[in-house]
Amino acid sequence: MKKKNIKHPKFYNKIIETRQKYIILEYIDNEFDKTLNRKIKSKKFEIDKSLITFSEFINKLNEEELEKLNRFIKVQNKAMNYHKKKNNIDSYKTIKESIKLMNDFKENFK
Repeated sequence: MKKKNIKHPKFYNKIIETRQKYIILEYIDNEFDKTLNRKIKSKKFEIDKSLITFSEFINKLNEEELEKLNRFIKVQNKAMNYHKKKNNIDSYKTIKESIKLMNDFKENFK
């Protein structure tokens, strides 16, 4: 199977700072801290406030990230089925756990 460098989906949950030309958003992704909680990170976006509201901007970002997440889960399911068919039990269990984590992460988008 071909390996790709995958950028895991993010969930943008709140505005940290706004200025005339940019916005800083707080987000979580697939990185965990020592206590197994998702790390809270931030990202700066250059935007024109006259073209879009902040809530519309966050909603648009999260829609795109949800699409990425759904594609990621679909690919993981295919890989899991492949490993199950080939009787690679360790790989199967690892991917199954990954899918469970991604489905748990998906709950943020609801």
